[in-house]
Amino acid sequence: MSVRGEIRPGEEVSIGRPVPGMYAWVLDESLQEVPDGTSGELCIGGVGLARGYHRSPVLTDEKFPVHPELGRIYRTGDLVRRDHRGDYFYLGRIDSQVKLRGYRIELEEIESHLVECPGVREAACCVQGQGVEQRLVAFVVPQQADAPPCFDGIEATLRDVIPAHMVPSRFGLLSRLPTTVAGKLHREALPEIGMPEREAEREVVAPRNETESAIAEVFRSALGLEGGVSIHEDFFWDLGGDSLAAAVTISELRGDERTAGLTVRDLYDARTVSELAERACAPSGEREPVAEECGRPEGNRILAGAIQGAWLLTWLMVGATAAYVASFIVMPFLLRGLGLITFILLAPVLAWGLLVIYAPLSVLLAAVLKKLLIGRYREATAPVWGSLYLRNWMVQQAVRIVPWSLIQGTVLMNWALRMLGARIGKRVHIHRGVNLLQGGWDLLEIGDDVTLCQDAAVRLVDVRDRQLIVAPVRIGDGATVDIRAGVSGHSIVGENAYLTAMSWLRYGDEIPTGERWDGIPARPAGRAPGPAPLSGDDRCYSPAWHGVLLILARFGVGLLSSAPVVALVIGLVLAYGLDSEGVLQWLFGPSFSATVVMPLILVVVLLPPVSLVIQAVVMRLLGAIQPGVISRWCPGYVRIWLKAGMIDAAGGWLSGTLFWPAWLRLAGMRIGRKSEISTIIDVPPECVEVGEESFFADGIYLGCPRIHRNTVTVAPTSLGKNTFIGNHAVVHAGQQLPGDLLLGVCTVADDQVVQQNSSWFGHPPFELPRGGPVTDDRRLTHDPSLIRLVTRLFWESIRFLLPVAPLVSVLIWFKGLRAAAGGVSWLVYWVGIVPGFVCALAVGFCLLVLLAKWTLLGRVKPGQHPFWCCWCSRWDFLYVVWSSYARRILAALEGTPFIHWYLRAMGAKVGRGVVLGGAFAQVVDPDMLEFLDGATVNNHFQAHSFEDRVLKIDRVKIGQRASVNSGAVLFYGADVGTLAWVGPHSVVMKHERLLPETCYVGCPTEEMGSAAR
Repeated sequence: MSVRGEIRPGEEVSIGRPVPGMYAWVLDESLQEVPDGTSGELCIGGVGLARGYHRSPVLTDEKFPVHPELGRIYRTGDLVRRDHRGDYFYLGRIDSQVKLRGYRIELEEIESHLVECPGVREAACCVQGQGVEQRLVAFVVPQQADAPPCFDGIEATLRDVIPAHMVPSRFGLLSRLPTTVAGKLHREALPEIGMPEREAEREVVAPRNETESAIAEVFRSALGLEGGVSIHEDFFWDLGGDSLAAAVTISELRGDERTAGLTVRDLYDARTVSELAERACAPSGEREPVAEECGRPEGNRILAGAIQGAWLLTWLMVGATAAYVASFIVMPFLLRGLGLITFILLAPVLAWGLLVIYAPLSVLLAAVLKKLLIGRYREATAPVWGSLYLRNWMVQQAVRIVPWSLIQGTVLMNWALRMLGARIGKRVHIHRGVNLLQGGWDLLEIGDDVTLCQDAAVRLVDVRDRQLIVAPVRIGDGATVDIRAGVSGHSIVGENAYLTAMSWLRYGDEIPTGERWDGIPARPAGRAPGPAPLSGDDRCYSPAWHGVLLILARFGVGLLSSAPVVALVIGLVLAYGLDSEGVLQWLFGPSFSATVVMPLILVVVLLPPVSLVIQAVVMRLLGAIQPGVISRWCPGYVRIWLKAGMIDAAGGWLSGTLFWPAWLRLAGMRIGRKSEISTIIDVPPECVEVGEESFFADGIYLGCPRIHRNTVTVAPTSLGKNTFIGNHAVVHAGQQLPGDLLLGVCTVADDQVVQQNSSWFGHPPFELPRGGPVTDDRRLTHDPSLIRLVTRLFWESIRFLLPVAPLVSVLIWFKGLRAAAGGVSWLVYWVGIVPGFVCALAVGFCLLVLLAKWTLLGRVKPGQHPFWCCWCSRWDFLYVVWSSYARRILAALEGTPFIHWYLRAMGAKVGRGVVLGGAFAQVVDPDMLEFLDGATVNNHFQAHSFEDRVLKIDRVKIGQRASVNSGAVLFYGADVGTLAWVGPHSVVMKHERLLPETCYVGCPTEEMGSAAR
């Protein structure tokens, strides 16, 4: 006996405290102590500890490990907690917790409810079977052997008191439970139930009509079952289905006219053959058209490509000339005039000054080119590769030269959009990621006090069904378009209306005044919320002065962050005794000096990590963001904007690495151990707490402050242990999410609905059964060996070597142009050599990415890769290389046929005449993408996903002349049929097949009728 205590009337029963000479600790799975009040495994030590198990060295090593701090301990396997007084409370056995279809289940909790059922004296539970055949089973010992309890009654009783996933699917009778020598339950000795008598005797209700027969046959085929399927058996809990099988089932049912209208959501809501048949036979109501009928003329793609190539060459010549003037004329003039040390000190200030001068000039140039090429935008439907398509593409290229990042979040951006033709009211907030640069500005009307939140989409210009659609959008006074919501052409958001996060307002729809709409497509969902009352009386500025303050604050933070780097460079200059003339001679000289080049390489390699540490310190110096409601135009919002922007910038280097959680902790965020975090967006760090062993995919909107009608609401946001969040999910400020939770792709968290140990997906979200673990080997997913840890650190650390290639390219630029200056005429030099050097360097970077892809990964095939394997590290590194070296270069090729060539070289299958929208300058899994002839592709891809920290990757196929629209997401295994139409913001599930010539909309998708052409 290692612990003992007294039982006192009226007090909670504990197992006491350690006896003299013994010690007790509550440890987690990694044998680290947990805080008082937190459950964990009881481990003991001291002079009374046994030496181990007799003639069982393996079990001894497992149960009697040597702890680095506590010495040799014994792992009891008991689940306990310790209170603040030091008393220990027994909660059950560690080995009584199992995982079934992604749910963690406490077997002893089920057993405690079983023994409360009439006629049950003792009970025991366990999991039996493998894969989809795994079942939670229960054994009961009756109080009277000659009068056993009714299993159906027990099942009904349990369903009233515990969640469905904890209700055993099979029951068995025992005269007594098997026990160990110590008298404890011996679960391993419980007999296999197999096909229990109650199932064999229970009547299997056969299908009653042709629809039920068809559904039952698809159930049987998709789940690989033998024998018949009862029409009342649950697809998930009785038959063992999961999300993948659900998508396959619905895909099969869509091929039958009787069940073609069923959706994935239907299967989760109506889980039996009979209920699903009722839905299939129920009147579907009138289907409103989604795709608009339009003609299919098309411009000359070859001629259009030639014109686009000429336009790009023109910009290349202009840009190369500007770079030459800056490098060979302006910089030497400043160096000689200021001196080397002064030039280095003033470099950040000079850069900002030039940027401030350049910004309005670039806007003016873009507005002039828009006027010359387009005049005023008018409502139109035009073929791709035609005149309007080309002219609009040229205007899009022109607006790329504007430094939008400088003026984001300020009214200066509104002024720039007004110069391009938009009508924008007063006090309009346009957040980061709102893309209003596609053209069509003359058709945009935004009223006063409007809010466009992070990544909201206003689609004045869109490409769908091989057509360029230019259409008006009107957003009334006081309206809000929430995070990642989309507004299509011909739509109206009324005054004080609210379009919720992730929702899509369909073509031609109008949200009436004061209403809140939600969904894909959006539908009425009540009254719009009013502005939140302010917490205090913070001083507010006019929007113009607030914009100036924000720009000055960015400048100050930039100066502060760059100060140590400037000091490092000055130290090198003093150490080498350099002056202006010496630097210029070296830059323009014909040879490289290793003694100078190596320190330069050292500087550019050290610059990112040093800057990142400084930025984290600056985040702390800015002070903590306090929960509350503030004005959008007060100084407090400047701090929120700055911190979110700095996290975005740091994430470009660190997201998905082991360094990222450490940096976020340094910046003020509370993150549990073994958490893996990729891209997070719009985060106030001090207000977010993440539980241990959580996993975040890309593009998570985490703890985002709510911005609505000139108010900003900041609230504490917490996520429990072992939380998984899929791509583009939204967790608004103030959400308190439980542990063991899964939020699927494009899902908006709602802590009033979700429960611990549950899984949610969709818009609106619904609960779904969690798939079983792909692997149980935590060494590949959570607890890596030393060699795996070192391997991952290697691949993540060499990210900081990536600036070396741009440094080398700059040196080549100086040396090459200087060397070529004397051998050719000025015309050849300015028209051929100068732009040719820039073009060669750009092509070189793209070829470098191509070489990295085929060297690191080769031809990628569908499969599974544990998170801690080297393949995943190489896969992630390639994505960073592509983003660093080629993404900005290839962005200029978006909307042209040239981007197809590069994607094919990277492994994608792109058919003839395919029309690609934006965001194809970088795709994550090119080998998995197949676009057949004539398809219009303007969406996002989820060709991989991390399930239980195992990367699963498979192909995505888009059929001939199909159209997949903006903001839609296609999971791996998706197959979009010929001439099918997928609406904006829709989500096509894993291995879901969409029928040809059919229109699908929703998250998950549902059929909306024929795709009009």
